Amino acid sequence: MTCGTPIHKAFLAASREMGYKINDLNGAKQTGFMSSQGTLRKGLRCSTAKAFLRSSSGRKNLHISMYSFVHKIIIDKDRKVATGVMFSKGGRMRTVYAAKEVILSAGAIQSPQLLMLSGVGPSKHLHELNIPVILDRPGVGENLQVPRLEA
Repeated sequence: MTCGTPIHKAFLAASREMGYKINDLNGAKQTGFMSSQGTLRKGLRCSTAKAFLRSSSGRKNLHISMYSFVHKIIIDKDRKVATGVMFSKGGRMRTVYAAKEVILSAGAIQSPQLLMLSGVGPSKHLHELNIPVILDRPGVGENLQVPRLEA
């Protein structure tokens, strides 16, 4: 949901009046002035877990493992497909395999870190760390940008 407060609308109107174009956050160009997005419930900010996870937690194809730390994505070397994850919970290492797919959603820092720990990333860097290269992807971990927000 995009922000629609009076101050937000005034900010965008002033930007437009100054000759700036208002861009779509989901469009091709994210630089400039635009409406921010957030997950809201009854007009208040809401976590992704509250908005989406709670309502899906009873699904048969979803297992939530709280207080777990993922160490590595298991990747089939021949097919170059993620098949599972290695993680620790309660001091024990565990391995689980996906029936259909593995979705990596660990944020701007941990997502590339997990890819590299799993053998996907710049081969030169992986060799330096003695990580077997499964897929040479020089761009992994190379484009971290700090989003700018103005209030």
